[in-house]
Amino acid sequence: EHRLSAGDTLQGIALKYGVTMEQIKRANKLFTNDCIFLRKTLNIPVISEKPLLFNGLNSLESPENETVDSSPSCDEGRVTVQEESSSSPSPPEPDSQPVAPEELSAKDFLQRLDLQIKLSKQAARKLKDDSVR
Repeated sequence: EHRLSAGDTLQGIALKYGVTMEQIKRANKLFTNDCIFLRKTLNIPVISEKPLLFNGLNSLESPENETVDSSPSCDEGRVTVQEESSSSPSPPEPDSQPVAPEELSAKDFLQRLDLQIKLSKQAARKLKDDSVR
């Protein structure tokens, strides 16, 4: 629980406690950022002690299906990027197998993100080169 003072912002409180603004909003049933001044205190969600949680998005307050809902869209994007880049003569990356979100470390996530950016740039460059010809 956080006692609100005049200069508090939802963003500042979220940073202070290492949670997201969305988690605070959900825990306090807030719909807009400016609703915090109608209260004297805010409930701060507690982050679970699972060692694999690195982004602060999963708390005891949030339903487990949120991460499941977001993973198919990530996998669809991964498939799309791989299909676009498969026409270029580059070997397939060994890193392309889907991994369950709870098995992904921060380093693995960032490496995959770097790979996705690299593949997207290659596909965009190829499309640009093809359209110039």
